[in-house]
Amino acid sequence: MATATPLPRYAPGDHVPRDLRSEAELRANGFVELGEPVALLEADCSGAGELLPTRAAVPLYSTAEARRLRGDDWARLPRQAREAAPASEITRRSRQALDPAGSSPQPIDPTFGAVGRPTSASRSSLKSNPRRWLIDLFREGFVVVDTETTGLGAADEVIEIAAVAADGSVLLQSLVRPKAARIQPGAQRVHGLCAADLSAAPRWPDVVAQLLPELNGRRILAWNAPFDERLVVQTSRAWRIPHDLPPFECAMRAYARCRGVGHGAMGLQRAAQVEGVMAGAQAHRGAEDARLVVALLRRLLDSPPREA
Repeated sequence: MATATPLPRYAPGDHVPRDLRSEAELRANGFVELGEPVALLEADCSGAGELLPTRAAVPLYSTAEARRLRGDDWARLPRQAREAAPASEITRRSRQALDPAGSSPQPIDPTFGAVGRPTSASRSSLKSNPRRWLIDLFREGFVVVDTETTGLGAADEVIEIAAVAADGSVLLQSLVRPKAARIQPGAQRVHGLCAADLSAAPRWPDVVAQLLPELNGRRILAWNAPFDERLVVQTSRAWRIPHDLPPFECAMRAYARCRGVGHGAMGLQRAAQVEGVMAGAQAHRGAEDARLVVALLRRLLDSPPREA
C-alpha cells in the first residue's frame, strides 16, 4: 500500500507561492470545488495579550486547480456593473475572506478618504494634467505610508506601519501590538507576521506619536490609499484616540491616471514589474513596499505620463 506524501508546511514568515490560497479566500472569489489541499500554513491564531502562541494548520489549495475545476477564471462582474455599483458583491465577499465573522465596512468613494474627506485639492489637477501633478508632488514633498494588518475586515487593525520620504529615506518603521484583533490566516500568508512577533511591539498611540512629527505637513500617499486609511482610522478608534493624520492620496490611482491603465486596480508588484523598478517578488513589509511606491512615482516623474 502506497504511503501518502506529507503535504508541504509553511511556517509564519515563509514565502508562500501566490497560487496557494486558503479555503476562505477561494470561497470569497466564488469557487465551489477546490480539489484537495496541496499544502498547510502553520497559522498563528493567538489573540492580543495571549502569552502562549496558538497554532493551527490551515489547508491551502491551488488556485489554478480551482480554476480548472470551475472551468473559468476568477469571478468578475461586467465592467458596466462594476462602474455602476459602489461596492460589488465580489468586493464585499473579498473583504470578508480574511474576517468571515466580521461585518464589511461601508463602501468608500475613491475620490474620498476613509473618513469621507476629499483626499487632495489637487485631485482635479491629476485628472487634467498628470505631469503637473507629479511635479507639484515632488516640489511640495510627500511621505509614502504602507501598512500591514490583521486582515481586511471592519474590526481589523494595523500591525506594522512604515513611512518613507520622497528621497527614499525611512522616517518610521514599526511593528504595532494590536488592541484586540487576531491575525487572520489569509493576512498571515501574505506578510508572515504572527502574534509572537508583536508581543513586545509598541502600542498604536505610541506609534502615532512618533509618526506625526515625521510627516511635518507633507502630503501622504499610499498604494490603494482607501484601504490603508480605513485601517489606520479603525486602529485609532480601537485604541480610542483621535485620528490626527492628514487625508491619504492614492498612488495606485495616480499611477493609473499617468499611464492610462483604467481606474487604478493594479497591484503594486505588477506595476513595479511593468516599470522595471523591481525584480522578484514583493516583500509585503512596510518599508520595502513604501520604497517601491516612491520608486514608481520617481519613474513616472522621469518619463512622460500618458493621459487616460
